[in-house]
Amino acid sequence: MNRQRTSTRMMAATLSAFALVAASSGVAIAQSEPSGQSGAGQRAPSFCGTGLIESLAVNNPIRVAPNISSAVHDTFQRGQRTFCVQDTYVLGGRYTACGTTNANGWLQIPLYPSGIGYAYMTCWKDV
Repeated sequence: MNRQRTSTRMMAATLSAFALVAASSGVAIAQSEPSGQSGAGQRAPSFCGTGLIESLAVNNPIRVAPNISSAVHDTFQRGQRTFCVQDTYVLGGRYTACGTTNANGWLQIPLYPSGIGYAYMTCWKDV
């Protein structure tokens, strides 16, 4: 029992140290809510864990670069699905969307016949 308490304390200290380093370097850490609870419109962002995502927003843009000033290649409506580069995201320009302020995580979306588009991480859910 004593080992388990020590291990739990060490894990908590490690996570706290990680959070401090991340916060001091400007990196946002996504946190998911406990199952069965819901916040005021807050959702954990998609990380494209399955390779398929679903839009949470109306007129959700896919841009040609990970920046809000880049051209829009396509838009998706709430509930529409698309493929994404699995387990991949990039940090790019900051945006405010889908209940998150000052986010900078972008999902990579394959564009056909070739290329990569970029979508707000906060406006999609993994399917």
